[in-house]
Amino acid sequence: YLIPSLVLMQFGTTSHGEEIKTFNPADVTEAASHTEIMPEYNKLTNGEAYLLRLLYDLDWAEGKYSVTAELPVGKVKTDDGETESGIGDIRSRFFWKFYDAPGSTLENMVFNLDAFIPTGDSDKGLGQGTFVIAPSIIFAFPITDNFTIYPIPKYKFSTGKTEGRSSAFPPGKTPLPDREEEEYVNAFEFEATFVYEFPEYSAWFFLSPIYEADFEPEPGEDNYELTLRGQVGKMFGRWGLGLDGTTFLAGEKSQEFQIRLVHYFYF
Repeated sequence: YLIPSLVLMQFGTTSHGEEIKTFNPADVTEAASHTEIMPEYNKLTNGEAYLLRLLYDLDWAEGKYSVTAELPVGKVKTDDGETESGIGDIRSRFFWKFYDAPGSTLENMVFNLDAFIPTGDSDKGLGQGTFVIAPSIIFAFPITDNFTIYPIPKYKFSTGKTEGRSSAFPPGKTPLPDREEEEYVNAFEFEATFVYEFPEYSAWFFLSPIYEADFEPEPGEDNYELTLRGQVGKMFGRWGLGLDGTTFLAGEKSQEFQIRLVHYFYF
């Protein structure tokens, strides 16, 4: 969902001259080939969901480009006792760093394209039942050696209105009844990610407030959504761990909060 877990590469050498890479997944304007395994818990407004996300990312041209595929599988349990299991909506992503000026006030700019494919059964609460395409631009403004701000404006286009954020599981996000399935939805999202790094410990912390507004809301419908996401993590050479939490603060929503453990492995 909103911030893909990407990496900053630093290099050392062994006695044989072989490069050893260490990584920082907090830098959202750097990419390196890696996998992620993410067990996740979602508290829904009408139940709960347990899932496992599997992500594969492949980069080339020294991290200038990358492609990502993510598959969620899990179980949704509603308050009335119904339980459904299966795959969720597959996410794909394309990353292109088109501006790179280390040491500048504006250090990097990245074009990022996310797409969600409705492979999950929305009637069972396993998906949102709509295609979503979301292009964005990621900017990197380093404030100090350890602190960086990443503004991320995003346009979101989907083939139908869904309850809550499309970037979550999304369990329970079926189209609203007052929207026709073929009706297109256009929205604007703005995220500001504040990252603080602890280089001596290969660790990081980030906080991301996210605001989303529908360009054409239905009468009586909330025109915005507000979400807050945070993560702490640490790398151990080529692999690392992160603890990620999201709370859904305002607007149309089908979730209350989400907690995720992330296992990174870079190759």
